[in-house]
Amino acid sequence: MNMQEKTISAASSIKWYSVTPAAALSGLASTDEGLANEDVVKRRNAVGRNELPSAPPTSAITRFLRQFNNTLIYFLIAAAIAAAFLSHVVDAIVIIAVVIVSAIVGFVALVILQLAMTYLPALQAFLGTEALSLSNLIVVVLVGVFLMTVLEFEKAIMRRLGLLRQQI
Repeated sequence: MNMQEKTISAASSIKWYSVTPAAALSGLASTDEGLANEDVVKRRNAVGRNELPSAPPTSAITRFLRQFNNTLIYFLIAAAIAAAFLSHVVDAIVIIAVVIVSAIVGFVALVILQLAMTYLPALQAFLGTEALSLSNLIVVVLVGVFLMTVLEFEKAIMRRLGLLRQQI
């Protein structure tokens, strides 16, 4: 067993959360500057890349059917069945239509979200954007709340002066 294999086998038995940074570097036969390129290649060949395994992709039909796995949907389906048994066929059809439309909307939203998560890093790199810091996010929210408050005050004043009809 060579030094590389000894280091890898010893590293797998260490509880990394309980060691100091110096001990971790020593246990991995590394330095503050990191590994040399040839060490990286050797370790990658010995143990593989340092990445999490990806989950197997699910089919579109499975993702669509998962939209029905919801307690509220179960109640709606039960209500549709009860309405059908009570000869309220139109009500049953409307309830089932609502369930199907809800599943379609949820599925489309899921697909859009998955596309966004897949292509977001590439778009961020292309556009040069980055996430907002917490302080910037708070400023954006406060400005939005302030502007909404000003608009609501303006509408209230316009209603008092009779310049704006109140719509319900």
